[in-house]
Amino acid sequence: MARKRFWHCEAARTPPGELAAVRDSSSVGRTFGLVALWLCAVSAGAGGQMLQAPRFVFEPGVITVNAVSAPVSTGSSTGLNLRFVAIVPTRIPWLTVALGTSFAPLGLSNGLRAFNEPTFFYGPVTLLLPRDRTANWLELTLSLLGAYRLDETGEEDRLYVNDLIVQGVATIPVGEKLMADMGSFWSRVAFYAIVEQNLTPSRNVTTERVDRFNPTFQYGVSIPIGRRTSSER
Repeated sequence: MARKRFWHCEAARTPPGELAAVRDSSSVGRTFGLVALWLCAVSAGAGGQMLQAPRFVFEPGVITVNAVSAPVSTGSSTGLNLRFVAIVPTRIPWLTVALGTSFAPLGLSNGLRAFNEPTFFYGPVTLLLPRDRTANWLELTLSLLGAYRLDETGEEDRLYVNDLIVQGVATIPVGEKLMADMGSFWSRVAFYAIVEQNLTPSRNVTTERVDRFNPTFQYGVSIPIGRRTSSER
């Protein structure tokens, strides 16, 4: 009980901004620590050779938010979206690790500026439908990612939050199907569509509710960066 009273006393003397920064930094540290621990454990289980050379992609496209459950004051919004992703294959054929960032440099259509701030995401990606099952026309994956981003809901005094998100991704390898004879670069170009749901949403201070189902949609073109890696051959 004494320890609990001490915490409340210290919290009362700590400025809200500093207290939020401490909470955010500790949360980031825990999240990255868990990801690193998971990677080390998986790698150790395969003799330290679990992870392979990463491949990098640049994915310009469009993002649409609040299309399903839009707050009355804002409504649905759309804008240019830029994604930079490092994809790390593993020795398990159906498992990869994704690390990247995304942001909307021009804001969204109704003036929302929160998406100008970058989101950093990281986590495992599971292959659900290999492209060779669809004659190389479609690939489906499911990603369970940590996302460190600006808290656009304005809950309490937090500036950035760590969320757990799930993404269903459909990839259409148009380069492999239609431009295979145009060289390594064009043969790896693909179209993508992402449906993303936040599993740990914050309470919106305007509506005073937690929206449990409000998916975000992202779609665009996936452009390879660098040479073809051994995992792509």
